[in-house]
Amino acid sequence: MENETIVNISTPKGFGAIGVVRISGSNSLYILKKLIKKEIEIKPRFAYHFFLYDNNGNSLGDSITIFYKSPNSYTGEDVVEIQTFSSPVLIDRIITTIIEYGGSLSKPGEFTERAFLNGKIDLISAQAINKIVFSSDLYELQSSINTLEGKLTKKVKEVIEDLNTLRIKIEGSISFPDDVEEVREDEIQEILAKNLKKIETILSKYEDEKSFIEGIKLTIFGKANVGKSSLFNILMKEERVIVSEIPGTTRDVIKEKIYIEGVPIEIIDTAGVIRKIKNSLDKIAQERSEKALSSSSIILLLFDQSVPLDEDDFYAIEKVKDKNFIPILNKNDLPSAFKNGDLEKLIGKNLLSISCLTKEGIDNLKIKITENYQNKPKLNEIFYITLREKNLLLQAKNLLKEILDNKLTLDEISINLQDSIKNLKLIIGEEFDENTINEIFSNFCIGK
Repeated sequence: MENETIVNISTPKGFGAIGVVRISGSNSLYILKKLIKKEIEIKPRFAYHFFLYDNNGNSLGDSITIFYKSPNSYTGEDVVEIQTFSSPVLIDRIITTIIEYGGSLSKPGEFTERAFLNGKIDLISAQAINKIVFSSDLYELQSSINTLEGKLTKKVKEVIEDLNTLRIKIEGSISFPDDVEEVREDEIQEILAKNLKKIETILSKYEDEKSFIEGIKLTIFGKANVGKSSLFNILMKEERVIVSEIPGTTRDVIKEKIYIEGVPIEIIDTAGVIRKIKNSLDKIAQERSEKALSSSSIILLLFDQSVPLDEDDFYAIEKVKDKNFIPILNKNDLPSAFKNGDLEKLIGKNLLSISCLTKEGIDNLKIKITENYQNKPKLNEIFYITLREKNLLLQAKNLLKEILDNKLTLDEISINLQDSIKNLKLIIGEEFDENTINEIFSNFCIGK
């Protein structure tokens, strides 16, 4: 890898104002001089206006080009970044020419992989960079930025330092019993308990923030023509679903992501109640509706107050009775065809009254949906943790708990500490195996 100079586009492919081509490796400056057909001094971190040329002397247009001298670059190697027009044909010609001049096309994530291998960033930060690129909402983005800034790395390093200090003391007392005072049991217990709590705090943040970033899975359910799609469109604030007086217009599960009071919500409109299967489409629609119900955090169970309750309503109640649901009485702009109290007694919950026509009660519904998410995390306190990092933290935690919960010898304690520290070092990349690194960076985009 050290002798190979890589190249790729660093901006999205397609037509636009600016396209950036990045070169990294020991031959970056040599390739740049071949591109500009000039033997001149190029100072690091200066922006130059250059015309570029291919091997046959044909112009590739002008560019703004910056040279970054190793180790003061993104990858820690010599890097050249070429800013030019975002024309797919032009970008391809420039990259092809660079390859002809000795460059090689990079693999996905190879620039960031080199940054990691050259000590510019740790493994936590490298994964945070990828998460920033693919963030889909504010909280996911901010948690990734905070992680890149080092919030998680700092916490993990604190635990490593404490455990390593304890390990050295214990091993010193084992190897040199006459010269080094034996570590007291209460001291071991105190240090382990303190760091176990730190690990558990990080793990709890993983669960809390994962739950918040993923948001509420909200399914709208009820019999045909109660206003499910109308409510879906109101919450979406656009006509996303066809609304019709014909029962059963919605035949598939429709999903969208929305935000209510800053809370991310995956909202799902279902085909609703299908008690009698008439064809294969009915069967598929029913299966998908039931799958949506089983995976939902909250179910909005809709009733139409303008018509009497029927078997389909009772069937819908039966389907959600053991789940977390909010019973909603729609069409409160029309006279009621039944006593609300009877329905509330049947389901054991108070009804929330709304009108999808006048939008009365919609604000109260939004409050009800988000009431369990009022303690949303502060933007400056959240950080991103991958599933791999979570599992390594769990392994480290279990090794420490084994020491606390059992009467282990000093030798056994030392071994557990070594293994726990190794798991924590795997998180930040102080230790790693090649297969894991390849797997992590293969999920990056081209040119990052």
